[in-house]
Amino acid sequence: MLPVCRGNSQSNGITRRKGRWEWRRLGSAVLGLLLPLRCRACGQAFHSFPENPGTPVIGGASPVDEGRVPMMNGLWCPACMSRFRPISSPLCSRCGILFTSREGADHLCGDCISAPGHFARARAAGVYDGPLMAMVHSLKYKENTTLARPLSSLLYVAFQRFWKSESIDLVLPVPLHRKRMRRRGFNQAWLLIRDWPDRFQKTYGKACGIEVQNEYLFRHRPTAPQTGLGKHHRQHNILNAFSVTPAAGITGKRILLVDDVFTTGATVNECARVLLAAGARQVDVLTLARTM
Repeated sequence: MLPVCRGNSQSNGITRRKGRWEWRRLGSAVLGLLLPLRCRACGQAFHSFPENPGTPVIGGASPVDEGRVPMMNGLWCPACMSRFRPISSPLCSRCGILFTSREGADHLCGDCISAPGHFARARAAGVYDGPLMAMVHSLKYKENTTLARPLSSLLYVAFQRFWKSESIDLVLPVPLHRKRMRRRGFNQAWLLIRDWPDRFQKTYGKACGIEVQNEYLFRHRPTAPQTGLGKHHRQHNILNAFSVTPAAGITGKRILLVDDVFTTGATVNECARVLLAAGARQVDVLTLARTM
């Protein structure tokens, strides 16, 4: 008796996923005609279609490298999607600033050659303008904390683009002073990484040893807002504003410091100085956005 050929299970699975996606796209189109979405960046009404299913980004090319941000589908209109500018080479190999010339390899910028500072390198998900700036402002100043999850996804993809999991031991947010924390009610940097333990487990498995903490670094001195200050005033404003919890286990750790926006780097550089003085092996920086 000849065996019955049932087909390749992998091909059947891909076909089923493609079919489900087509039905979702059709349903979304019908719903979009009746109830159009409103862009969380520019406020315009638009129609959204689900992204074609893909594979996770681990060690390969990221959709963000191509300027696509599937985690913002349903939040940004097509025009804002097209205005998003991902961080890409050529850039400063330390501070991550984009070079005006879009040709050539990564290398140190003049500022990093003359004053290298304390953190090893800094990277960001995108340039601080357009839709990304609008989303950060909405989260930070309008208390739209529902935006934290998609922005966390965008930041996590940036982590996967620029770091290997085995190169980081500990992830910390840049802290707020308790007075500002009481006024705002949340630390946006912490909201961006608080669900990362689950993301790490799903991406790398239970053996992933990256720790995410919110208590190791704190701001013991209130400071004026950095917005509007020049580089040297920012450095003076933030000097000696941070401390490490005495019981924090950071000795020998490779730390990833996370914040929402990198402007001059004064804040993250001061945090890095304090962490290194407390025994950290290395401090890298990751932000949602980078001013240019």
